[in-house]
Amino acid sequence: MNGWLPNLVLGTYLLIFVGTFLGYSIWRIKRKKRRPPFSENHKLLRGPGEGQLREIQKLEENLFFEFALAAFAPLMTVWICLQIAVWLREEQIRLALVATALLFAVSVAGAVAWLFKRLISLRHRRLGYFGERLVAEILEPLKSKGCWVFHDVPGPGFNIDHVVIAPTGVFAIETKTRRKPKNGAADPIYVASGRLVTRWQDGHKHYAQAERQARWLGEELSGKAGNRLPVQGVLTFPYWYTNSHKGTVWVLYHTFIVKDILERQGERLNDAQIDTFARKLESLCRDVEF
Repeated sequence: MNGWLPNLVLGTYLLIFVGTFLGYSIWRIKRKKRRPPFSENHKLLRGPGEGQLREIQKLEENLFFEFALAAFAPLMTVWICLQIAVWLREEQIRLALVATALLFAVSVAGAVAWLFKRLISLRHRRLGYFGERLVAEILEPLKSKGCWVFHDVPGPGFNIDHVVIAPTGVFAIETKTRRKPKNGAADPIYVASGRLVTRWQDGHKHYAQAERQARWLGEELSGKAGNRLPVQGVLTFPYWYTNSHKGTVWVLYHTFIVKDILERQGERLNDAQIDTFARKLESLCRDVEF
């Protein structure tokens, strides 16, 4: 019984500490006498990379806890093994110590690999967020040309990075930001036989993604417009050399997007259509809460 007494004391202390912290936090929040200057249900439009930013914030908020978990998991493994070893016969203890050392080494390697994977995920999210901000700045001049620009438009299980409603049509823009090799020239991106060719194994999926999201947006907007709206999908890889392709999906260098949108030929949207589509997208994108 005496061997379990320290564990019982430690467990009781942790429960008391956590309960006290939660109770104090709830009490302090409820007794607040001030409120934000705006109404609690006031919502803002999504900004560039809103989805990426939310994921970055989640990863950063959890990073300390995950680091502590990764650091203490091997120690907990050793502690559990030693607790079990107490009940073993004397001739089995040496084998138990060897097994404990092996489990400690494996748990350290696993914890380090898991934590590193989380850090890499955070690094990729930050790159993607910066890329979406970059393209958003490039699209900004369109607003002075009678166009509407929305960012991070939410769909079922995905977000469209940017949507432009212009007199020349509606454009769903997907931004893919990838790192370049440190040494040597980066391979160009182009479309051959209806297939996107990139240096990445999953590159061909981007074309289909942009096409699928443009089709969904057309169906979503047509519900209010009363007719089938063809939305032009656009795919861009910031600062990767791209041979311009204008098919079902436009594959463009990022600095060409504004020019190609304004110069697009074909049927044009009237003011009433632009207003209807803009209202629909605004209702979709106005969900950022305090």
